[in-house]
Amino acid sequence: MLQASWGHGKAYYSHQAQPITLTPDNPFCRFKAVAYSAMPKHDNKDGLVSLMFKKKQAEVEAGKPQIISSISQLLGNKPSLTVAVETIKAAGDTTEVVVTVTENNNGQARKVPARDLHNFMNTQATQLKNIGVEMVIPKLSFSKNDIAQYLDSPPSGIDARLWKQAIADNPSPTTLIPVPLVGFKSLQTRITAQEAQNKAHCGRLDTLAQDIENLNKKQADTVAALTEAKRKQLELAHRVLRVLVKQEITRKTGFTISCEEEQLRGQLEGLAGEMATPTQFKGRLNELLSQVRLQSQTSVLAGGEKYTLDQYAVQDIKSVLKDQQEGIQALVQCVKEDLKDLEVIMTGLGPENSK
Repeated sequence: MLQASWGHGKAYYSHQAQPITLTPDNPFCRFKAVAYSAMPKHDNKDGLVSLMFKKKQAEVEAGKPQIISSISQLLGNKPSLTVAVETIKAAGDTTEVVVTVTENNNGQARKVPARDLHNFMNTQATQLKNIGVEMVIPKLSFSKNDIAQYLDSPPSGIDARLWKQAIADNPSPTTLIPVPLVGFKSLQTRITAQEAQNKAHCGRLDTLAQDIENLNKKQADTVAALTEAKRKQLELAHRVLRVLVKQEITRKTGFTISCEEEQLRGQLEGLAGEMATPTQFKGRLNELLSQVRLQSQTSVLAGGEKYTLDQYAVQDIKSVLKDQQEGIQALVQCVKEDLKDLEVIMTGLGPENSK
């Protein structure tokens, strides 16, 4: 009974009969649990078929071209059929390779349905085993009848009460389905799969973070370009306004003031009067102007620097001035040498020859 509890050993029940080999599937095994897995949501028209290899993921990835070539040979090397490997990922001791076959007819491409591709590959089981394929599984979503039939009958070695309780505790019956975990190997396989999925999610999050960072940079560049465009647009608007004013002045030369212009002048005079009122905008502007002047005088009296230069800019200026000073000194030295040569020439010629 102790061996049956951990699912290992042999059980003897008769002297004349052979003993029963105990496995984790026996009803007395205690190392059992029920977990939940996500239901597949792939359609038949997606054409996804899983090939299970009894190899490591790195070995399968290295032989990816050979897998495509072997499946193409099974399909008759037809030019209208194209084999593609969608994903390769580890699944416990095995590696899952998801493949699709695309058919090209008169320029119209369609994927071979998953059921049709699965049925064809089952007929080629011997050839598939030669390249290391252990099992072929179509990646299809479950129908309601399939789910109901699966839930009605508990898996082998799982107590019916435990199975019913797992169905009742399902946090999301529409997206999750209970699956049995029998023995440590099943638990280890599930943990390995979860770690691999977590790693894939982290990689995807890193990619998204990089994309967000790039988008933030593009957004900052776009905002800067938009600000520059607004500035140019405002400048061009002022230029257009000045041109329109000059054109209107030229066009109205020699004409009397119209009624609309008279009304506009009255409105402008009213605005100017409002601006000139001491208690209105003019007073506020004068107050702001006095505060600005007072702050400037305070800064000067305090002896603070009004302007500051960047340290790197100061170093650049010093370097340029130094180069100019050395150039001036070199030029002065050349002039001195030329004057000495001229003096020697004049001395050698003498007064008479110089004339």
